[in-house]
Parts: sequence; C-alpha cells; structure tokens
Amino acid sequence: MAASINKEQIIELVSKYQDILVLVALLALAGWGYTRMQGTLSMTVEDRIRMEVEGVKGGGSKSQALDSTKLVQELENKRSPAVYNRLKNPFGTPAEQLRLRQEVQQMYQKGEELFKNEKYEQAIQQFNRLLRLDVTETRIEYPVRPSEYIRMAEQRLNLRNLETTLAQVRQNSEQAAALVSSSPDRAIDLYEPALVALKNLIEADPKGEAMGQDRFKEVSSLATEIEQTVTKLKRDRLAATFNQITTALSTAAQQGPNNATTLLPVLGQAREILQEAQQVDPDFSVVPAARRTELQTLTDNTDKMLVDSAETVAEQVRTSVANAVAQGDFNTANAQIKSFAALCSRHPDNGILATAQVEMLFSYLSAVIGSAGKELNRITEAIAKGDTAAYDEAKKEAVLEQVVQALTLGPLLTERDRTQLLQIEEKLRRAKPMPALNTAYDLVSFNRVGNRYRITLKSKADGKDVPLTLDLKRKDPSGFVLGQVDSKKHTVILSKPPEYAPSEFHIP
Repeated sequence: MAASINKEQIIELVSKYQDILVLVALLALAGWGYTRMQGTLSMTVEDRIRMEVEGVKGGGSKSQALDSTKLVQELENKRSPAVYNRLKNPFGTPAEQLRLRQEVQQMYQKGEELFKNEKYEQAIQQFNRLLRLDVTETRIEYPVRPSEYIRMAEQRLNLRNLETTLAQVRQNSEQAAALVSSSPDRAIDLYEPALVALKNLIEADPKGEAMGQDRFKEVSSLATEIEQTVTKLKRDRLAATFNQITTALSTAAQQGPNNATTLLPVLGQAREILQEAQQVDPDFSVVPAARRTELQTLTDNTDKMLVDSAETVAEQVRTSVANAVAQGDFNTANAQIKSFAALCSRHPDNGILATAQVEMLFSYLSAVIGSAGKELNRITEAIAKGDTAAYDEAKKEAVLEQVVQALTLGPLLTERDRTQLLQIEEKLRRAKPMPALNTAYDLVSFNRVGNRYRITLKSKADGKDVPLTLDLKRKDPSGFVLGQVDSKKHTVILSKPPEYAPSEFHIP
C-alpha cells in the first residue's frame, strides 16, 4: 500500500523544520550567486570581448554594442590592474628569501654564542654583518634584537677597556689642545671621538656602580670639559663657514640647473650648516635669525629650481656618474649619487628623479662589483699558485675600500646588491697568501728510511718538537707535505696547506 501524506502533515513538517529549510534555501541561493559572480570575474578580456561581440551579432540593441573604452573601464572596476601585472619580487624568490632567513638565523645564533662567551668585539662584528642582511630586523623573530645585543656588547666592552679608553682620550685631548689655534678643524676631529668614547662610558654605567664613584666623576667632568670646548670651536667656525657656504650656494645657483653637479653638493652643505647652527647656536648670538632665514630661503629656492628642471639635472648627473665610473673614479661617482639621492629623498614622487637614481645606482654598483670580483679572482688564482709576488696588498685594500664605500649607500641598495657586496667584502678580507712554513717552524732533523722520511720540526711559538714520518708528495694526516728533496742543494721543501705555504729548508 503506497504511503500518502496529507496537507496537515506537510504543514506540520514545514513548521517543525522551517529554520533548516530556510538555511538550505539561503545556501542554495548564495551558491548560485557565487557561481554567477565567479563566472563573470574569472572571464578573461578575450572572453568578455567575445561575449559582447556575439551579443551584437545576435541582434542586440544599440546600447549593447561593443564600446572598448567602456569595456576596459568596467573590467578595471571589477579587477584591479595589478591582477594582470606580475611584478618580480624585489627581495628575491621565495627560495632566496628562505636561504637568507636561514643565513640570518645562523648568524644570530653565532652572535649570541659570542656574546655569552664575553667575546664582545667579535659579537659586535657578527651582529653588524647580520644587520646588513636584515636592516629592518624583521627577517626572523628575535628574542633580543641584534641592535640591542650590539648596544649591550659595546657597553660591556667600554667598561672592560675603561683604562685604555681614558688613556686614549687624554692623548687625543692633548693633541687637539695643541691644534686649537693653528687648525681648529683638526682639533675638532680629535676631540669628537674622545667625547663619544666618554659618553659611551657614562651610558654603560650611568650611576658609576661598575667603575667606581671617583672614576665616574673624572669621566663625567672630562666629558663636560671636552663638550664645552668642542661647542666653542664649532661656534667660532660657524660664523666664517656660514658666510662661505651662503656665498658659494648663491654663486652656484646663479648658473642655473646646468650646474647641477656642482650645485647639489653645495646645497647639501647648506642644509648641514643650518642644522649645525641650530645645535651649537640656539640663542642666535653667532648667526642672527635674519641670516639663517636668508640661507634657508636660498636653499628652498635652489631646491625648487632643480626639481623644476628635473630632466636637465637628472641627465647631467647621470652623464657625470657614467663618466666617473668609466674612468674608475668610484669616489666621485659615489659622492654624486649621494648628493643626487638627497634631492630625490625630498621629492619621492618625482618619477624623473627616481628613474635616474635607479640607472645611476645600477651603473655604479655593476662597475664596483665587477671590479672587485675581477680583483678577487686574480688574488685567488695567485694564492692558489703560490705566486706571492702577484699578491698586491695595497691594491686589494683599495678595491676593498670601494666595496665598503658602496655599502655606505645603505637604504638605496637592494637586498641582492647588499648581499653581493657583503659577500665580496668578506672574501676579499679573507683572501691572503699563506705565510711560509719556515715562519712558524725550524727543521731540526731529516733522515730517509726506505721510501719514507723521518723529520723533526720545532715550533717557533712554543718550542715544542713535531716528529713526522712523510711520504714524498703525499699529505700526512697531520697536514704536512714533503714536496721536494734536493740532495745536491741539500734542501727540502715542506708545506702545510692551507695554513702555511711551501718553504725551502736547509737539511741540518
């Protein structure tokens, strides 16, 4: 017998489950709407145009006819243009980012270990290298920020070297005092690091608990005395310098934007002198307010003139940097990029300046990295061949200085540029020829026993004997190698790679 449901049963069923039925209906409606929306949004430009064209062919009204402008606007409203553009991540691929995070984490762990073992100088160097790879200190989650470790390490190092620091401060102060009359600028250059050292000591021990109250009073008194002296010297210098820079900027500005390579550095000096005036002459007793206002106005007008002629300025500096790079004059190129970058930083929305800055940086950094890489390869090959004559320490230091100088561009560098420069810097510093073995050992005895040789070396460091049994041209587990035996000259050649290069010893 077939089951039957009357009207009352249906009403009762609906009444009982009305909440569930409403929910099901809403979900079905949402699913239908989502499908329609996805279908529209997922259309490519070609699909949409095809749909519009077919609508026109099918006899659609005039209002449905294809309007390309309207169509593009409609598509842009539905999808951001960014959807259609895939830009390369400026910080590298995910794989590169993972590698850098792991490298940073390893450097951090090593820095922590050095700090805990009270090797503060090495810890500071380690954390500084880390910060060059992770300037924002956000690449990993740090229990203690690297910059904070550097601060703590410097404090403890300052206290450890208290007496040495005070001795150096007194020496600097005596030299500076002798130069106050004849060369105040040189005196300031000697006083300022001494003052920084004293302030670091005070910051490391603000209540004098570690160094003792007598020492703390001495340090504080000396810091106050030097600070007053430096302020006076800067105030004396300020009056003359302020006039010179004002005149130089006025003269350079009169020549217009075509003089940008000269004008930009002077403009930077003007901004610096205005800041110094505010610091050392807050009461306007040296440089009156009217003269400061005059220079500030001249600075602002010059800045505006340069920006209004952005194309001319950019082309002139770009050409100048390119010429300096071509001649290998990286110091000039670096200085011009910095002065131009200062202008760009004040006008970040100017596309002409921003584009020119990127081009200059690319040209300069490519040349520096290429030159340093070439020198590194040459040095590496010379060391591998044992050709110590080809190793030029002075040239290596000059190239190393260029790399270090490029790193001072700081925030202008991309992550990849910074990493490349740091890697080359570290490799250049490590690239040194091995010292000759005879600088560390003397040959005490040499005897042949069958096909082998019994040798005794004496360490020059501790005077201990080092007994060896070596096969010719085979590396011993101890690391020593007998390279040659010359019975006519009565000499042998011994080495210990990679610590010591081959050396000729006279057989006793």
